[in-house]
Amino acid sequence: MSSYISLKFSPIGTLENSVSQNRYSDNYFSIRSNNLVVPLRKYNKDSMNLFIGGRPMVNGKMDDNLVVKLLLNSDYIPSVAPIINGSFIIIIFDSSNKILNIISDRFSSQKIYFDVYKDILYADSNLIDLCKVLASVKSVEIN
Repeated sequence: MSSYISLKFSPIGTLENSVSQNRYSDNYFSIRSNNLVVPLRKYNKDSMNLFIGGRPMVNGKMDDNLVVKLLLNSDYIPSVAPIINGSFIIIIFDSSNKILNIISDRFSSQKIYFDVYKDILYADSNLIDLCKVLASVKSVEIN
């Protein structure tokens, strides 16, 4: 069984809400994961939904609480992202403002491939799986 993180984002709210298959889902954002070595963890604060994959570090410490506090208390997430080290992918969805931030470590240890089609961002940690999803919504050739 393959491991993956898969997500969709529509800033105009055109997604189908399918909570049963996803860790989080609404008409703007959905995310699911399966069989990850380090499971995807979810944290919330007000309208902020934060998902952490891998092992991020702040000040040399592997502590999700430090990462969550740093990101969810920030007025501008891109300004604090460089402080985070380790091997990780962090996905932050602000459900009030319909803003999606994806942060990966500087070596892209946790790969994420993406494409935008008809105002929807499709992203997946498995390139073949992303191509299959894209082939279901547009003309894609897979060799």
